Amino acid sequence: MPIYQHCKGCGAEISAQAKTCPHCKTVLIKDEPPRPPRPPVRRDWETIQGVSGSGHRVRRRWRIGFLIAAVVVGWIIYAGREKAINASRAEYVGEWGFTAPNLRVTCRNHRYADGTVRPHVVARVDGREYALNGAARGSGLYSDGRDVMKPDQWKYGATQNLIDRGLGLCR
Repeated sequence: MPIYQHCKGCGAEISAQAKTCPHCKTVLIKDEPPRPPRPPVRRDWETIQGVSGSGHRVRRRWRIGFLIAAVVVGWIIYAGREKAINASRAEYVGEWGFTAPNLRVTCRNHRYADGTVRPHVVARVDGREYALNGAARGSGLYSDGRDVMKPDQWKYGATQNLIDRGLGLCR
C-alpha cells in the first residue's frame, strides 16, 4: 500500500516521495536531517596559542599594535606638515630686503632650559636656515639672518613685515 500525503496548496492526495504537486506545482518541503555543526574557523592569531597564550590575548595584542602603528604614522604625517610662508622677490610688495630671490619663512616655538618659550622666525634659503628675529639669532641655533639681507634692510626694519607674518605662524 503506497503512502500518500496531502498537498498544502490544493489539498490533492499525492505520493509521499513527490517533491512538487503534479496538479498545482506547489513545492513540498520535507524535513531534512539536521546538519552537524561546522567546526569554528581558526584565525592566524589563534593558531599561535602555544607561543603567546590564548587566542584572545593574541588578538588584543594585534589590535593594540595596529592602534600604536596608526598613531605613529599619523604623528609622522602631521609633524611633517610645517606651517610656512613662501616669499619671493616677484610677489613681495615694496623693497625686497634680501639677497636671495626666494625664502621659506617658518616659526618654531623654542623651549629654553629655564622653561621659557620664545618664537624663532627662521628663513630657509638653499637648504640652510637663517635667524630673522632676535630670539632666533640669540639662540645660536641658526646662521645669522644678516647674511641673506641687504646691508641697509636690517637697520631700517624693511624686513619687519615678513618677520611679523612669520611670528603669526607660531600663534
